Amino acid sequence: MDHKFTEQIKQWLETPEAERDYAVGALYLLKLSGNQIMYRNIIGQIDRRHDFVDYQLQKYYNFRVADLTRAQVEEMEQQVEAIVAEHIPLAAKADEQPKGKRADHDALPDDIKAKYVENLSILQRMRELHLRLRSVCFSLCRRGGPAAAYEQRKGQRP
Repeated sequence: MDHKFTEQIKQWLETPEAERDYAVGALYLLKLSGNQIMYRNIIGQIDRRHDFVDYQLQKYYNFRVADLTRAQVEEMEQQVEAIVAEHIPLAAKADEQPKGKRADHDALPDDIKAKYVENLSILQRMRELHLRLRSVCFSLCRRGGPAAAYEQRKGQRP
């Protein structure tokens, strides 16, 4: 994307309406949209098309600025990662540590090894329960939420 052109659009939009050159604005709009028919219609009735040119250029400017800010965010993320790696070594190494069993797991006592296996089964049950609760919540939301479910159950009871 041409940042200089975006700056030109910004400058054109920031000039007072009485001082704007709407022929230049129409050219900017032609460059942005590529619609020659629209350009000819604007130039043919330039005095009556000021609002249209203003609106269209503001719309395209907003799109271009949004793309520009995304690029700036990506650059800042890279800068933050570099700063974190430089100043906070533990945070930089947190993702590098392996998960799961320790390297000396086989050297641990048998009761500790049993706790590891027991915790895995507990973790599996917790995940299954979480998935069941999530599916119940989604089904309630599709039917109108908890209030609708309450009304259904209330109507079913004698």
